[in-house]
Amino acid sequence: VRDLGRQDHRDADGTPWFDLVVVDDRSVDGTADAVRAAAVEAGVAGVTTVVRRPPGAEPDGKGAALAAVPDDAVRGAAMLVLDADARLGPDVVRRVAERVAAGEEAFTARRRVAGTGWAAALQDGEQVLDAWLQGVRSALGGSAELRGNGMVVATHRLRAAGGWRAGTLTEDLDLSTRLALAGARVGVADDVEVWEASTATLRAFARQRLRWAEGSARRHLELAPAVVRAAGLRPAARADLLLAPGVLVAPVAVLAAVVAGVARRRPGAAAALVASCGASAALLSGMALRDASRPRPGGRVGPPLLALAEGAYLLHWLVAAPAGLAAVALRPGRVRFARTRERRLPGAVAGFGPAADGRSAAAPAAR
Repeated sequence: VRDLGRQDHRDADGTPWFDLVVVDDRSVDGTADAVRAAAVEAGVAGVTTVVRRPPGAEPDGKGAALAAVPDDAVRGAAMLVLDADARLGPDVVRRVAERVAAGEEAFTARRRVAGTGWAAALQDGEQVLDAWLQGVRSALGGSAELRGNGMVVATHRLRAAGGWRAGTLTEDLDLSTRLALAGARVGVADDVEVWEASTATLRAFARQRLRWAEGSARRHLELAPAVVRAAGLRPAARADLLLAPGVLVAPVAVLAAVVAGVARRRPGAAAALVASCGASAALLSGMALRDASRPRPGGRVGPPLLALAEGAYLLHWLVAAPAGLAAVALRPGRVRFARTRERRLPGAVAGFGPAADGRSAAAPAAR
């Protein structure tokens, strides 16, 4: 809230040219009161609305939280969605508004992970690679995807697509596909960065990746028939959407080959296959890191070494993707949203003020 209070998207007398809507999603710790107090302190109380979902409300998940926002609370030309741990520079809202005014109807900010240490560096590198790949998909005429923290959707496009759908595991992927079916193109905003905290424990990391994989698989299964039938879908976008599930299926094939190699006492072939996957990931990561040229806060790891480490780190998807598909097969019907609770809040970095608890917590300002 303090970061939003520092935004420079205002008129001549300082009145914000944006509304802040905070969803207090079933909390029992005084979140709503904390938000209102922070809004007063930040000078944005006059444009802040708190939407309260009571404890025990169903369904679960971020899609349901966003769907709880009433239409009359969304008055602007577009919605910028931020997670509670998001950190942003003072020009982010203005940059978003400029892109919307220029005609962009759906795009995602560059999602970055703040903090020091290898865990934060590897998670940040993964986000840099993901943004780079989304840009490649868009440039080839395919269907790029929104990412949950920092996604922007024009209000009329959001309403035409049916709004946020409650009960989805990955509300960003679900909306991305529905926007593509409606003829909208999702882009990547190179000049807008939204920072977040890294996962703090291996358990939190595993739960997050399983949710992402399972949510993506469920999205494809549910919307694939509409992708096949959509009459106005561009050929490149249709091909992209139909080939996208391969990202989840390919790790299953690799894992099966590895298991078969070990079972046949040919571990060398299995190791070579895994190594080739890691090398490919390292090569792509190196290309993405070179093109991004965005330094990390407190980062001391050079891009070549980080790219090699990234290649090894991304091998976790050889387990996460099959686990997500298995979850779909073993847990049909309504699913529970596994919230990422354990976060490692970043330390102080110039450009951001103190955190709400009095300690420094920050990420670098958007450049």
